Amino acid sequence: MEVKRRAVLGGLAAWPVLPAASAAAAAPARDPRTSALGLVRLQGSLEPQVVTPWWYEVAIYAVLPAKPPQLVLRAEGCETYVIRPEQDGRFRSGGVTVTAFKDPVNETWLDQFDNPFTGQRNIVRPNILTGAAFIYPGDGSVPLPDAALLKRSDTAPVAKGAAATTGWVKWLESGPLVGCMMERKSAGAYQPFMETTSMWTDTATFFNPALPVRQVTFSSSFLVPWLGWMAMAGAPGHLLWHSTGHKLGGLDELPARYRARAEALAPGVLARNPFLA
Repeated sequence: MEVKRRAVLGGLAAWPVLPAASAAAAAPARDPRTSALGLVRLQGSLEPQVVTPWWYEVAIYAVLPAKPPQLVLRAEGCETYVIRPEQDGRFRSGGVTVTAFKDPVNETWLDQFDNPFTGQRNIVRPNILTGAAFIYPGDGSVPLPDAALLKRSDTAPVAKGAAATTGWVKWLESGPLVGCMMERKSAGAYQPFMETTSMWTDTATFFNPALPVRQVTFSSSFLVPWLGWMAMAGAPGHLLWHSTGHKLGGLDELPARYRARAEALAPGVLARNPFLA
């Protein structure tokens, strides 16, 4: 694995440091957007022992037939990445996720939820995923779930195989920024889903292989069935999660209020990446 990492980093050292406008035209074979390297630099780190956390805030809407979407929940969370090079230009990531749900009005942490659609009081379960893993294809296409390591969760889909998930990646440039839009969807998971995500960073850093990409922001829309703990399986409608957040330099940069809640719900989980075990 160390030999592969050195080979990858050696290849990176050959990238020219070019302005964004000329990078693709001058050296398309070395443009990080044409391989897995672009997504890896945005989402994580090329150092296989570095844990990259992302913090996010979520608004969750209920979408029912012939009715306007209704804000029913808020959430706050963190997911982490450790990314390692694999064969043929591929990368593999492993991570954990802890998402805690909040009241949509006063944003207090929720242990119970008065379901407006069923009239029942539900016990709220946080979304805790401790074995998430994805494969980044060498051609730079959308990362695919590594079904062997994914574990079931109320909100994170578990695909039956890599072919069950499809999608696309589109790279964008605007002024001093470079980023991408990415879609993932699956009908072969235990729950169907579709997610569209955008990520942005500064152009000069992204095209300079000597610099780590640290300042990245994202937004995401995630369409899924009702949460399992809402006890609404088979009911018409679905949920729309809209998230926004950014890449962190470490877990110590997490908001203190969220970090305390995450540790209360899942002590030590955020610091336990499966690739570091």
